[in-house]
Amino acid sequence: MLRELQQQGTLENFPPPECQRAFLNALSVKEFSKVYRNLNRFEAAAFEILLTDKNKKKFDVHIQQGCSLSSFNDAIAAKGSDEQILAMLSASLGYIPHSSLLIEQSEKFFLPVLRKRKSLPHYVLDNIIEQKREDLLIAYFEEAQPTSFDRSLSYKLMESSLDKAKEAYITTCQHLSESAAVYAFRKGDAKLCKEVLSKRLMECNQELEALFNLNNPEFLLLAVDKLNKETEAKTANRAHGEEKDDAEPYCFPEPYETLLMESGCFEAIRAYLSGRILGYNAEIALVKSRNGVFIRLYLESNDLEDGLINAAAEIIFSGQDKDLKSFYLEKYGLPYTLEAKLISDGDCNALCSYISSHQLCSINAARLMESGLTEAARLYCEKHGLKKLAATVLMKRGDAEVRHFYVDRLLAEGEHLTDDAEFHFLENGCKEQVFRYITVNSRKLKTQSVTALLNRGDLELIEAYAELFEIPTEALILFAKLGAKRALETYIASYALADEAEEALVERGDCELLIRYFEQNELYSKAECKLMQSDFARTGAAVRFYLDKYDLFEDAEVELVKRGDRAMLDVYIAKHPLGPDAENLIVSVF
Repeated sequence: MLRELQQQGTLENFPPPECQRAFLNALSVKEFSKVYRNLNRFEAAAFEILLTDKNKKKFDVHIQQGCSLSSFNDAIAAKGSDEQILAMLSASLGYIPHSSLLIEQSEKFFLPVLRKRKSLPHYVLDNIIEQKREDLLIAYFEEAQPTSFDRSLSYKLMESSLDKAKEAYITTCQHLSESAAVYAFRKGDAKLCKEVLSKRLMECNQELEALFNLNNPEFLLLAVDKLNKETEAKTANRAHGEEKDDAEPYCFPEPYETLLMESGCFEAIRAYLSGRILGYNAEIALVKSRNGVFIRLYLESNDLEDGLINAAAEIIFSGQDKDLKSFYLEKYGLPYTLEAKLISDGDCNALCSYISSHQLCSINAARLMESGLTEAARLYCEKHGLKKLAATVLMKRGDAEVRHFYVDRLLAEGEHLTDDAEFHFLENGCKEQVFRYITVNSRKLKTQSVTALLNRGDLELIEAYAELFEIPTEALILFAKLGAKRALETYIASYALADEAEEALVERGDCELLIRYFEQNELYSKAECKLMQSDFARTGAAVRFYLDKYDLFEDAEVELVKRGDRAMLDVYIAKHPLGPDAENLIVSVF
């Protein structure tokens, strides 16, 4: 058999296990080492003969070659007291005894195996925890110094009573689980807490809850420092060309970000604010903290949510931090209430300083235009221009000098006023400017603006506009119905109204205006009818004037007869014969 193995490397007729054991027993160590590689077809049971005292050196050769020893467990357990066998086993790279053997005869098996492998299978460690062999766990952590520990095993360990093993895990393992962090924080041991915070990124709710319950500024700072270090590492490792957003800083989730802002832990908050954008609730907490240093640090690289800007300003400007006030002014300007106070205080120098670089909100810009602070109002117009409300207030009741300056600026730039502002300007503005406004840019005015121009009662301006554009009927109707009496008197002394505008003038019921109009103008049919239907108590004098002067249309004669006013009818028929329809109606009315 030996010769056949040496020459051919195989056996044509493979012997049974009994012959295999006899053959192995008969070989010398030297012969065994020569033919060992050709024994791969021998059954594992045959190799148990190598455990005898006579064959220990052959066994050594066997395990040195990296053989599988799983079938040897029972035999090894039986010879567990054999130090020579154990020494051989400790040198084996591939052999792991059954976990029961490792645990039950740990003094002889555990450390030799662990020292060689520096690791143990999951099932072995699970069995150790199940059997509460704290000594073996501690030995494992101290000897193996594992980088990580299976999450399920960690949870199982933390649920056990093996406190010393837990501490060994936390102090030796580099990557710790959430359950380990929770255990350390709940225990409150400073050493364990620091170990956890130096190794683990705090991101999970349960561990963060336990951490914040400690309310320990030092621990919070360590947690933030870990966030910052991991962020730096992530940024440094970001691939070339990778989007910046892919390296966003690590942050605490809500509500713990907010709790940090409320904690009062100065160093931790300051470290956290650098380079991070807070969530809305955290921003609220930051503002409510009234800490100017924190607020400024945050504002240097971030903008507050719109709803928080004014709240932050109220806090900042109620304090004594002048640098923070200046910083906030430069970034945001004053909130609405403080702008209003600056205007009402009447300090023109302070106001000019502020508006040199800041726009007022629309309401406060309007307040400035009617404040009487001429220098500040003019500066504001020059720096920022005016929006609709402020321009309207300026044209309606603002300082004349500022009005003049602003309109000149608009004319020079070829611009025009907004609708309401234009209305008040055309009605009350400087004539020379109004003339230029309606002629220089040759812009057709809207109905409301034409009505304002008519309301001035300045025929020269009206004629200047009428040369460029026809005065719209809608404007004349509004003018006749609502226009200033003096302006109407001036206009109707020179111009007739459109038909619908005549109706509006009659409906207005102003006797003096009607008489002034009738002096030069006869009404058209519908307007005559409305006049005959009007309230004679108000318009009687104008009606008599008209009846005395003009022939009525047939429809108007009928309306006059229907009124049944004999005195008015007599005024008319004294000079004008009635038409047939009106004559026929007299019989039934009188």
